[in-house]
Amino acid sequence: MSWLHPTLAHALHAPAPFSFWRAALQRRAGARPLQDWLVEQANLRGFLGAYNRQEPSGALDGDLTLEDIVVALCAPQAPAEGRVFKLVLRILQSGRLDLRHLAWLARREMATPVLWWLLERIPDAERTPPVQATILALGGPPRGYRGLDYDYDPQRLVRRPYQREQPWRTPHR
Repeated sequence: MSWLHPTLAHALHAPAPFSFWRAALQRRAGARPLQDWLVEQANLRGFLGAYNRQEPSGALDGDLTLEDIVVALCAPQAPAEGRVFKLVLRILQSGRLDLRHLAWLARREMATPVLWWLLERIPDAERTPPVQATILALGGPPRGYRGLDYDYDPQRLVRRPYQREQPWRTPHR
């Protein structure tokens, strides 16, 4: 991975170990980048927190679990892209996760530091009971936790009603 597209491991200042599990996911994704395939799979399940550059082109993978999606998006080998944090939060808020399996898989794939970093940034208004349960299931920050060196505004995680004129948009002239 080039420095133009750093991984979450770069933001953690830690190595990104090889993962056979992640390699198996990449084989299932085919020629598409794994990150895009995971976002597409989440979108096909109704979580529209992030969008890809391309239209959905694949079918729903019934063997892929929501826990797999969350952990793969938070794994150290994943690209450091802010667009996926809101998607991960919406999946956590859904209450559709097996939290024991999520905690086990996150520890095994070394995704716990990124997941904990995201959970720390969730504003109080978005800390729903499933998010609180996730925090309890993880049992606190991982040993040696330092957080991510990634500039991300937690206000981007807040649900807001759609407004036609948003402050960051400029009309075409």
